[in-house]
Amino acid sequence: MILRKLIFLFVVFMSFNVNAKSLTNKFDGKWNMSTECSPFSSWAQLDFKNGKFEGNGEYFYMKGNISASGKISGWATAQWGVTEMVGEIIDWNNLTARGHVDIGGEINCAGVWAMKKD
Repeated sequence: MILRKLIFLFVVFMSFNVNAKSLTNKFDGKWNMSTECSPFSSWAQLDFKNGKFEGNGEYFYMKGNISASGKISGWATAQWGVTEMVGEIIDWNNLTARGHVDIGGEINCAGVWAMKKD
C-alpha cells in the first residue's frame, strides 16, 4: 500500500514537472530588454529556455525566471552594483512584458523595464 502511494506521488510529481516545463516553453527564444532608471538607461538581449533566462546587457549580466503565468523575476550584476527586477507579461499575443527595477550600489535608483520577444 505504501509503495502504491509512493509510485502515485512520483507519477503526479513527474507529470506536474513536465507540464510546467511545457507551459514555460512558449517563452523560449531571444528577448530584447530596455531599462530606464534615471539618469541611467540600458538594453540587453536575453535567452529564455524552460522558464529561465540569462544574458548580457550593455553594462551587466542578468539571470532570472519566468513562470507559466507570466510572472518574471531576476537580478543583474555589474561593476557598479546589483539590480533586482520583477514584472509580468502584459501582452500575451505579442509576448511583451513590463516591470520595475531597483538598482543599488553606485547608481542608486528605482525605475522600469520593458521586454519583447523577437
